[in-house]
Amino acid sequence: MLYTDKREIITFKQIKSIASICCVLVLLVACQSTTPMMPNSVQFVDHTLEKHLLVSNLRLSSTAAGNLQLNAQIQNTSSSDMVLEINTDWYDDNFSPSEVSSGWNRVFLARNQSIVYQSLAVNETSKDFVINIRNGGS
Repeated sequence: MLYTDKREIITFKQIKSIASICCVLVLLVACQSTTPMMPNSVQFVDHTLEKHLLVSNLRLSSTAAGNLQLNAQIQNTSSSDMVLEINTDWYDDNFSPSEVSSGWNRVFLARNQSIVYQSLAVNETSKDFVINIRNGGS
């Protein structure tokens, strides 16, 4: 126990209990702030973009060499021009990274314009993908 002027302030048991509660709260906050990645999905790094973009027609096809090619239609549904940066992460059957993340591709989308984004898996073990989209500035 800790004493001040012969009065009990707090016991070590109470300190241990408070510390445990703090650790649990920190873990809960950390878990809420991360978005789990799902195979074959789109991840918005800047979540405000979700309201202004429509990502559709996600398609995987095999090339003649046996590698996967990803096509996705991305449409700016807002009334403003946008600059985006887009990249792809490729994963194997166990959803472990199968190759180095592709570089960020800067794309200009006028209002109500759509593009077809393409990405090619280099490694034959690549089976799943995650498209990452972030704000590329103005």
